[in-house]
Formats: sequence, structure tokens, C-alpha cells
Amino acid sequence: MHLDTMTMSVVNLSVTAIVAAMLLLTWGRAGWEQAGGPRFVGAWGLAMLTHVAGAAIVLGAALANEVNLVTIGASIAILAVALKWDAAREYAEHERAPFWIMFGPVGFIVLSHSGFVESLDARLIVGCIFFAAYNFAAALELRRIGDRQLCWPAVSLLVLVGLSYLSWIPFILVVPIQTLGEAFTIAWLPAVALVTMLMRVALAFIVLSMAKEREEQEQRRDALTDSLTGLPNRRALFEVADAVGERHVLGGTPVSVLIFDLD
Repeated sequence: MHLDTMTMSVVNLSVTAIVAAMLLLTWGRAGWEQAGGPRFVGAWGLAMLTHVAGAAIVLGAALANEVNLVTIGASIAILAVALKWDAAREYAEHERAPFWIMFGPVGFIVLSHSGFVESLDARLIVGCIFFAAYNFAAALELRRIGDRQLCWPAVSLLVLVGLSYLSWIPFILVVPIQTLGEAFTIAWLPAVALVTMLMRVALAFIVLSMAKEREEQEQRRDALTDSLTGLPNRRALFEVADAVGERHVLGGTPVSVLIFDLD
């Protein structure tokens, strides 16, 4: 089946915009100011919407043969990936890094207009490197979370997305892109774009699952913690007592319990 570049680009933008709207609506229903999982969903949705804006500018500029406008659109798309990395940092409860968020987009524009990266294919290679670097960085942030079972699907997909962008480089080196018009005739570009889009959608649903899991963890922690002192409450005491009692029955070892009621 033949995949047309223009058709694939429109489908890519449409699907990404729909998924981004779904994430933002989910965030809005949970509460705009609510931290934790809902904010992670909202930040990811905003990043996807930013990607749609950047990709739309690139597509329109390519049709109009405006190279400088393509550079601006590509920098916005890089900013979108940087925002995903920032969302991953926030989910991992790490400090935000505004400098590194802007490093990729601004660095891409500076390189594109500095004379070091003049040709279209060279700019595309530099853009792929920035895309891959931010995806790998986001995967590393989630990898550092203690609960590996919760994040390993997202980590795996982020690594695959980063590798998919790097896979563009050999094709570009073998078949250089001299003009914007040639981009619409590349045979491999629609297939790679389709795979990247599918992984982007899969990541969005994994983000929803991660946010739900984080919210359940926070609700459980609140249910087992005294709001005044921050210490385990009565419900937590009973859960620990039940666990100790089960170990006593199974192991036959004596158990002593000492309780102080500070009220």
C-alpha cells in the first residue's frame, strides 16, 4: 500500500491534535490546579498540542517553500519534545530546568542561521538529534523512579521514539534532501512518520495509566496518613497488625504489640 506524504502528514496532525485534546480534557475534569498525575497528563497534552502547532507550521512552510519558516516550525516541535521531558521530570519529582527546555529550540535556530548548518538535510539531521536527545532524557528521568514496574512501558517507548528519529539520519545521508519539494517525494518518510505517530499515541495512553496509578498511590497514602501529624493513622496500624498476625500464624513466632494513644 502506497502512503502519500501529504496525506500522512495531515493524518498525523489530526490524530495528535485529537489525543492532545483528550489529555487536556482529562486534566480539566480532574482540576486544573491539581498536582501529581493530573498535572502530568495536562503537561503532556500541552506538549502534544505544541507539537501539532510546530508540525503544522513546517507543513505549511514546506508547501510555500519558505525555508526560514520551516526552521521556526521545527524549533517549536523541538520545544514540544522538551516540554515532554519537563513533564517527565515533574512526574519524577525533580526540579524544573527552564534553561535546558529552551536549549534545544533556541540552539536549533542559532545553528540554522549561524552558517554551520546551511543545507536542508543538515538541518533535518540536527533536528533529529535534538528530538532523540530529549526523548532519551525523558526516558532517563522516568527510569530513575523507584517504581520501575510503573514506568518501564513509557521508558521503552521513549527510547524507541528516540531511536526512530536517529534512524532518519542514515536515510538522509544516503538520499540528501536539497529542496523542500523533494521532501514530499521521499518514499520512506510516510512509513517512518506513521510508526512515530503510533508510538506517540501509545505514549499518551501510557501517560494516562501512569497518572491514574500515581493518583491511586496518593489517595492510598492520604488514607493511611494522619493529616495533622503526617504519621500513619489507625487504618495503617490495622493493616500492619493484620500483616504481623499473618506472619505469626504462618511462622509460629511470638508477637508483642505496644500502643501509645497520644490523644
